[in-house]
Order: sequence, then structure tokens, then C-alpha cells
Amino acid sequence: MLARAAGFALALVAALPLAAQPLSAAEAAGRRVYIEGTSPAGHEISAEVGMAGAVLPGTAVPCANCHGRDGLGRAEGGVVPPPIVWSQLTRSYGHVHDNGRAHPPFDEASVARAVTQGVDPAGNTLDSAMPRFHIHPDDLRNLVAYLKRLESDVDPGISDTAIRVGTVLPEGIAAGDAMRKAIESAFDDVNASGGLYGRRLELVVRTYAPRPDAAVEAARAVVDRDDVLALVSPFALGAEAPLAALAEQKHVPVVGPFTVRGPHGAPGRYTFYLFGGLPEQAQVLVEFALAYPALAGKPVVLLHPDEATARDAAASVQSRCETRACPPLRVMAYGAASPDAAALARQARDTKADAVIFLGGSDDLERFAMAADALGWHPALLAAGTLAGRAAGRLPQPFQGRFFLAYPTAPPRGNTSDAFDRFAAKHQLAAANELPAFSSFIAASLLVDALQRTGREVSRERLVAELEATTAYRSLLAQPIRYGPRRRIGALGGHVVAPAPDGSGFRAVSAWIALD
Repeated sequence: MLARAAGFALALVAALPLAAQPLSAAEAAGRRVYIEGTSPAGHEISAEVGMAGAVLPGTAVPCANCHGRDGLGRAEGGVVPPPIVWSQLTRSYGHVHDNGRAHPPFDEASVARAVTQGVDPAGNTLDSAMPRFHIHPDDLRNLVAYLKRLESDVDPGISDTAIRVGTVLPEGIAAGDAMRKAIESAFDDVNASGGLYGRRLELVVRTYAPRPDAAVEAARAVVDRDDVLALVSPFALGAEAPLAALAEQKHVPVVGPFTVRGPHGAPGRYTFYLFGGLPEQAQVLVEFALAYPALAGKPVVLLHPDEATARDAAASVQSRCETRACPPLRVMAYGAASPDAAALARQARDTKADAVIFLGGSDDLERFAMAADALGWHPALLAAGTLAGRAAGRLPQPFQGRFFLAYPTAPPRGNTSDAFDRFAAKHQLAAANELPAFSSFIAASLLVDALQRTGREVSRERLVAELEATTAYRSLLAQPIRYGPRRRIGALGGHVVAPAPDGSGFRAVSAWIALD
């Protein structure tokens, strides 16, 4: 009986997934070659790409970019890379591809030739989309070693009983506390209902002193050391672009980052924004000016601080106006450090504009409005709500009824859904900082929805694929969230509101303005 028990134990150990075993030094080094295109030993890795044989650094074309973090391949630009997990490469009957190319199974030597020479085991030339790598023999051996483990190398944050998700939030800011409680409460509700396919959701939180470099340091720490599958609703105060770059570098899905200014630059593959930022709010204001009877056809001046995000927003408005029947538009930049409000008001007045789209903050807008009032000039003021919403109630009286704000979602209190109000009451979420909490709750709910669709065999790549396939997620917003292969803003558009005359909040002056 003892012998039988020992044999059973050995069989049980043999049946355990390889993911439970740590990677060897060679496999771990090969993992970096595969995912990042870098050599842990510091050797140079480069690749010849395309028919012309352009030479690029390995970091530009790592294996995972085309074949996927899981090795199963993903279609891109009309090319469908084949799966390169070892069980597929070495299947005994070989391969016959759609174009008729046939070859016997791969082995270590033929995989190395495919990577460096671009030929299959039969000597056939591979598609020109497959890079031909110049790689040190040690790195090549490590890469092959990792390919043997790729299929069973489970992504971080996944165990038989839990899925760990991270976030980063600023210390000492009430909005960060509200966001944390909203995410934790959303996860608590899922766990109370049995979790996701038998796994609990666990939230790992790193906080940071509110400065941009600290936000990125915290995000890097949670990704590198805290064993998380993804990030949900991180608030990287002032460091949104570096956070997105980190997500691309580490291949970590980021769901619903909370940002005042929104996406900056071309969206990456791994960051999924809930709402647009300053460029989208500016475009919503233009669309509002086109349709609002009191403003339609009137000349407009666009004022913005002379800094990168605002310049991008101004350029997006000009680009949109090229395809729309915009009224005459004059764009003016002002010094971001210490703007001369009086001079700016005089310059704007001299354009004879009837409306001003203002892309600065609340303090800048208030000073501008006071300078304009001193000149006896009272144009309609249109501003981005996430930047200038605090100016409501602080502008000179003649601007009452002539001040409009664009928000990427409806403003708080009275505009969130009944479902969120019930959720907030159940978990005792304070009404203060409702918008950040609302955003975090939607991000957590969207993540849960994508994980449910991913199923038990969850991975970062499968999560990204399911998020990308989200076409009409009915969140607590009035409009659905949807993504796509080249779309990373879920609700693309916004609302325009105005301060209520009695000072009780905001009133809607437009329906949802879609920018699709």
C-alpha cells in the first residue's frame, strides 16, 4: 500500500501544471527575449523586417508583438501569425499551411533557423512579415527554452483561487480614497456572489505622494513586484502618458485610468480609457456651438495655454473643423505660467468673436472673465468641465446663462444612475468625490464583465482581446461603452451643461454629443 501511495503521489506531482514550477534561469531569460526583445546579458538584438530588409532593434519587434503573450498569434494588418507554443510546433504530423506550404515538425535546431534565417524545417522561406533576427547564440538558446514553457507560463496575478488586480492612487487626496472604496466595494459584491469561475477578486493598492514621478514608480512597483494581472482605475496624477507607456512595455492591461486631461498621443494597445480627455471635450464644445441656436454661425475664438495637451486639443478642433461647417475660428495661445488676463481679453475681444472656447483651468478662466467684464465684453464662454468646472458660480454676473461646460460624462449628483445610487448607499460611499468614485466603479464593472467573457483560462492577452471586443457594454452611463482594434476610448463624446440659475448644480443643455 505504501508503494501504491508513493506512486500516486508521484503521478499527482507529474500531473501538476508546469505553471506551478518557477522558470529556470534560461527560461526566465528567454521570456525577456520573447516579450521585450531584449537580452538580459546585454547582447544586441536586431531584426531585418519586410521585403526591403529594414533593420530594427529587437525591442521594436519582439516575438510577443505578433504571436501574442500566450503564443497563439493574433491577426494584424492582414497577417495572421501562426501559434508557436511547443505542442503546436512539434506535433508529429507536421504542418500544412493555408497557402499550401508544408513541412515536418519543428525541433530546437529548426526553430533556431526559423528565427534567424526565416525558413521552416523543410527549407521553405517564411512570410516576409516574419523578422529575421540577429541574436546572440546564448539568447537564442534561452528563447527556445522559453518557447517550451510558453504554453504553461501563467500570467501574473492568477492562481486557482484568486485573480489579483492592482491600482495606484495618490495619498492624502479624498478622491483617491473614494476611488479605492468604490473598486473594493465592486469586487466585494462579485466575491459575495461566488467570484469569477471559483476565483476571488483581490485588489492590490499602492499609494504615492502626489507628484508625477512617484505615480509611475508606484505603477512600476505594483506591476513588477505585486503579482497582478491588470490595473484598474489607476489615478496617475500628471503622469498619464508614462503610465500608458509602462503598460505597453510590460504588456499589462489598464482598464479605465482616471485622468483629468484624458488620453495623450496615440492610444496604445493595453490601455482602455472610459472617456475622452481635453481634445474630445473641445470637439464636443465645437459641435455644441454648431447646433446651439444662440451660437450657430457666430465667430469663435479658441484660447488655450501654450502646453502640449492643450495644443493637441486645439489641433483636434481645427482638424474637426476641416470636415465640418464650422463658424470662423481663431486659435490663440497664452503663456501657461503667468498669463496676462487683461491683454488676452483685449486680443480676444478684437477678433469680434461672440463665443470663446477656453481650454485652460478654473483660475485662468476666472481671471479672463473678470478682464473681459472690465472691458464690457461678454461673449459666451465654453470650457472643459474637468479643467474649469470650479469656475461655476465665480464668474461675473453678466456671464450667467452664457457659461457652458463639456463633460465626458454627466456631472455628479442627480445624473448618476439609480443603480449607482443604490450601490453607493449600500457601501456608504460619500457624495463628495462622486465623479471619481463613479468612474472607478464603471472601470471595475467593465473589468469584471471582460473577465467573465474570458472564462476560466484567463490571461492578459485574452483579457485584452475581450476588452477590444466590447461593442456595447451597458454600463451605468446613458451611452454604451465600446472598443475596437483601433479604438481605446469607450464613450467617445460628451455632454454640455450649464450652472443652474439657483446655484444648485448643473442643468443639461445638450443630449449626449457623439464624436464617432
